[in-house]
Amino acid sequence: MTMLDASLVRPFRRTLLRGASALAGALLLTGGTPRAAGQEPPERPSGLVLSALELTGLGEAELAALGVRRHAVAALECPSGRLLAGEAASELSNALLFARRVPPGRYTAFAYEEPDTHGFEDRACLAELRISDAPVLRWELATFDAPDVSGASAAPVASLKAAGSPVGLCDAAVRSAFGFAGFVGILASASPVSKQLSKATADIEVVRELRFSFAPDVNLALFNPPSLYREAFASYWGLDAEGRPARLVIDLGASDGSGANRRLHAGAEPGVPTGATLSALRRTDLSDADLAARRIERRSVSQLACPTGRIVACDPLVGLGDHPPLARSVPTGRHPVRVYIDLDNDWGERVGLAELRLSETPVARWQIALTDESIIPEMVGDMISGYGVDAGTGCFCDEAAQKALADHEDARMNAGETSYGETTLLDAALAMEPAADHRFAFADDLNVALFHSGFGDGYYASYWGFDASGEPARLVTSFGVFEEADARPRIADKEPKQ
Repeated sequence: MTMLDASLVRPFRRTLLRGASALAGALLLTGGTPRAAGQEPPERPSGLVLSALELTGLGEAELAALGVRRHAVAALECPSGRLLAGEAASELSNALLFARRVPPGRYTAFAYEEPDTHGFEDRACLAELRISDAPVLRWELATFDAPDVSGASAAPVASLKAAGSPVGLCDAAVRSAFGFAGFVGILASASPVSKQLSKATADIEVVRELRFSFAPDVNLALFNPPSLYREAFASYWGLDAEGRPARLVIDLGASDGSGANRRLHAGAEPGVPTGATLSALRRTDLSDADLAARRIERRSVSQLACPTGRIVACDPLVGLGDHPPLARSVPTGRHPVRVYIDLDNDWGERVGLAELRLSETPVARWQIALTDESIIPEMVGDMISGYGVDAGTGCFCDEAAQKALADHEDARMNAGETSYGETTLLDAALAMEPAADHRFAFADDLNVALFHSGFGDGYYASYWGFDASGEPARLVTSFGVFEEADARPRIADKEPKQ
């Protein structure tokens, strides 16, 4: 094919690809729906459940931006390392022992409150026992030893019951303190157990600690759930890189798509990412130490020149010359571009996220990034808009860089020279590992940030992260790597440690 033929084919090829990318705008976000009543919780959480659990990994500023309050309850005494949870109103008569043990010690219990959860104030949407400050690498469903008076073995139980009553969490040593008769709920109403529990459950707001006058060496954490109608609650272990429990979390209603997740999930507003996508985006909030524990590397790429503040996100080898910029502008100046690389992947190191960092303020909400030419101007439900990749590469650049490249390409074509995009820019993309800052020789004050697109070609969406005041704090393209990672085991062939 002659050079002239190639120049004629390029615009046609771009038109086809942009049309295909537009049709791909009907792809679904990786998310989830609230668990139906009576449905068993998943062994490995995803969707709304996963993003709710990961609230426990956020700092105070990030939680405050989301309107979530973290209350420290007390140092829970765990002399036996066997934890139990159950309905406080029945003197814990239905309490179940968690099958997994923790090292004996004292651990801080937290409650997470989101105002106006399910229409109620002063309710805890999550209950957490912080066993260590190690980052959580993966979550798994916590099961209980099924009670069996016959002594025969029974299948483990996945949910605890508490019909509209505060949930109690404590060490199994409380069983001995109550005495067998009190534990099975047949003590007289005037017993010290009944009197103290009745008063505590009547006075509770979000959460409280209860120490018993007859057993001061043990204590109980009480959590007030948001729903009077939800009768079963799933619990999850957060495991560190060594497979040890770092935290135990009881989902009291945060995964219902209301309460703490209400602003973040389907139905809150059009184009809001959910589930594993939201979980992936939140990795940009993590510290370098937390990322390293998850086998993720945050790598700086460039300081992107943004003289107009109009950002183009696209495949640079296919549509950089004519891809529409995003409808929302960013402050002019230079902003850092970073990539987040999954180091724990069977396919080698993969770029999971590309980020244009606009400020260091915490993200309060995420929303899909649209262009003026998006075929779905207002996103509905789980629909997304983004860009198609045909060359395994994504980019960020300013509209000024895009225009300079288009003008330069026209000048080269008129002079009978080879395309800059198909030679110099292509060579830069082929040489990068896995990202690069490319400065144009014809306009060295302008640049484009190049990065590999996850597992390769596909259709990818970008998202604005807004701070509490509604200003954009970052722009992030997700390439589906971390969404896929959340669905697979992260610790292979390793027995969980106690």
